[in-house]
Amino acid sequence: MNFPYFLMFYLLLIFSLMVQVSMSSWMFVWIGLEMNMLCIIPLLVSGFKNMNDSAVKYFIVQVFGSVILLIGFFLSTMSLLGYYYYDVIGFVFWMSLMLKIGAAPFHFWYLSVLENLSWMNIFLMMTIQKFGLLFIMGYLLSLEVYLVFSIILSVFVGGVGGLNQVMMRSLFIYSSIGHVGWMIVAILLSDDVWIVYYSFYFVMMMMFSILFYKKGVVYINQMYNYFSKLEKWMILLGMLSLGGFPPFSGFFPKIVILNILMKSGEWLLVLMMLMGMLVGLYYYVRLVYISMMVWTLSSVWVLNAKTNVVLSVWFNMIMMIMLFIIPIGMIWF
Repeated sequence: MNFPYFLMFYLLLIFSLMVQVSMSSWMFVWIGLEMNMLCIIPLLVSGFKNMNDSAVKYFIVQVFGSVILLIGFFLSTMSLLGYYYYDVIGFVFWMSLMLKIGAAPFHFWYLSVLENLSWMNIFLMMTIQKFGLLFIMGYLLSLEVYLVFSIILSVFVGGVGGLNQVMMRSLFIYSSIGHVGWMIVAILLSDDVWIVYYSFYFVMMMMFSILFYKKGVVYINQMYNYFSKLEKWMILLGMLSLGGFPPFSGFFPKIVILNILMKSGEWLLVLMMLMGMLVGLYYYVRLVYISMMVWTLSSVWVLNAKTNVVLSVWFNMIMMIMLFIIPIGMIWF
């Protein structure tokens, strides 16, 4: 794609976000969502030559979600139905927005579309595409049972799904699903907390996307050969921060969210989100562990097979202890 067209679509994309967050009419908000979709599709196709399948999948899902959203808007304008079927209308809004943003249990299209994109398009889908949808969720949704289910499932899918991945793209896609669950909670609790969380996630994803795009990283094991030791440490520390490992910066927005939930009496949601966060943190810490083993084996500190087995056993024992002690300790204190 030529640069003038590329710039035009990006400017229209930003304009569509401004329409979504500034208009008081739901019809104009819907128009902003459709503008967002129509601007993203040419940018997706421009990443690689064979991106037509991903663009078509994205178009079909977004159109289907928009139709459901229009049905919700139509039902909410009917005063009689809006009064007696408030829960049904809320469920319709939840289904449409979860589908459009790629949160669980409607996350399957998200995986199939993003895993074939370039790193810059992945950054676009993980950050800019979600901004307007999250903003709309703050007005349309509340902590109902179905939304709590979606939040918990997103956090666990983001954690468990990344455990057996060998591709860096897939790892960050599952991580994005988990972060969506946290951002949905944040936008429902406090606008300030959500802005801080989203800004942190935006900056971290921009850093990783630019770096991996320039180096051409596809698989996780390529990270050990493509970067210097200083770059490796910066990436690994950034991943720990992205996973919410204390005392890094990514830990503080999450602890603020959990604190607000505990004050609201949402103990079950707090426990489930902590468990999901620790499962997701496991593969970030595992990357650090594997990297340290690779660097150690390449230096004068050569470890034998027995030492590696002992370290692996201790590492897994510590992670299992953290999985149960940290949530209980945080709730207790």
